[in-house]
Amino acid sequence: MAQYDGPEMLSRLIEMLRLPVDDSGVVVSQETGTSNAALYRNLSTADADVMIDLAARVPWAIRADPILLTSADGSKTYPFVDINGTTVSNVMGHVGVFIRLEDIPDYPLIEGRDFIIENAKLRIPHNRTWPYATGPYVQLVPEPIAVDATHSPVSPVNARNAVLALAAKNFCMGGGKRDWREWKELYEEELAQVCLMYHTQVQRQGNAMGAPALTRQRMFGYSR
Repeated sequence: MAQYDGPEMLSRLIEMLRLPVDDSGVVVSQETGTSNAALYRNLSTADADVMIDLAARVPWAIRADPILLTSADGSKTYPFVDINGTTVSNVMGHVGVFIRLEDIPDYPLIEGRDFIIENAKLRIPHNRTWPYATGPYVQLVPEPIAVDATHSPVSPVNARNAVLALAAKNFCMGGGKRDWREWKELYEEELAQVCLMYHTQVQRQGNAMGAPALTRQRMFGYSR
């Protein structure tokens, strides 16, 4: 198994919860929510919640690769898509918008002035059109997906212990009917460590992670 992929996450969660398994590794517990399908749903929910927490705290650190957007209305709006070209239904956290790939990460455009976000699309303000010959390139926080035997969590590998702790908490609060407080504490500790690591990387690498520390202010048609 690849490190922290779907099957390993399931195996680790079963071990953390001390669920009994048979010789083939199938859970034989009578507790509610212990089927593989239910535990995978639990992991999927926890992965989505971790991504929301990271998007609120360190969005620059979990952005996906830059994507060139296209417009169907004369460059007034641009629907968001993922790296596979699939339309994004909702945007989490801060979005990095750039004119050129060479502008990443130091020269992002300014939200509210150069562009606005309308749920799942980017709009140029005041009914204007995109004024540049290149772009827009965007970096988005990836949307969560369903974790299963063939799909890994979307969250970074170094955040997946937090996913496991949150999944364990959710199990204990739900059908497991167990004490969930230790898992809540562990989740908060794991999340804090991951956020501290990303903040430290930004400080030590001089904005290499794309945190919007010092930006060149851009206006339509020129920059200053």
